[in-house]
Amino acid sequence: MDNDTQNVSIDNWHKMDFKSQVSKRLNGITKESFQEDVEIWQMQLQTLPTYNEEKLREEISKWDWAFPSHDDFRFESLYETYSLQVSYRTRLVEIIGQVNAHAEMFTQAHKALEKAAFKVFSKSGGSVDDKKADAAHAVAPFLWGAANSKRFLSYLTEVLEAIEFSAMQLARLLREREALGKINSSYEREGHSQSFKGIQNAQIGGRHFRELSDDDEEEL
Repeated sequence: MDNDTQNVSIDNWHKMDFKSQVSKRLNGITKESFQEDVEIWQMQLQTLPTYNEEKLREEISKWDWAFPSHDDFRFESLYETYSLQVSYRTRLVEIIGQVNAHAEMFTQAHKALEKAAFKVFSKSGGSVDDKKADAAHAVAPFLWGAANSKRFLSYLTEVLEAIEFSAMQLARLLREREALGKINSSYEREGHSQSFKGIQNAQIGGRHFRELSDDDEEEL
């Protein structure tokens, strides 16, 4: 690998002599140029932020997924739970960004290098199927990385969807509690207040009273 290529990373592309690199590649794909491309892709992967799937799964498993009970009307409970959901989502987006960067890099590297590898093997004997198999075999490590990162990314996406659904339900509960708060405020000005349970009991009592009244009328 020449000095221009050795200095290449995601953050310092401006140091690379693209003209000399392109001129060199006009001669076609060789084993040496293919190996150089592999090294370049590896360098780019090494610049990505690392992550430990086992530790991240352990972290997520310890998150508090508890939901306020239906008879807990304290705004503090909803706010605390909603705050946790927001912090979890923020953390999850950060993790997804790291894992997605690996998935994208591995995927692009595998696609580019597999085509180049096929060209290298095309210069030797054998059928087209043999050359494709040899090319796939040569770049298999990049496929492993892509498959592994995509699998973990799928898990993280499902967790994110669960958090967003939970946050949506919490937002609905907050609107209900706020509506109840407005009702209670108006009732308090008149000297009494209501709760969801109180309103429900009043409705049940009213129906029972009407049923008794109907029975008395039938007896008369």
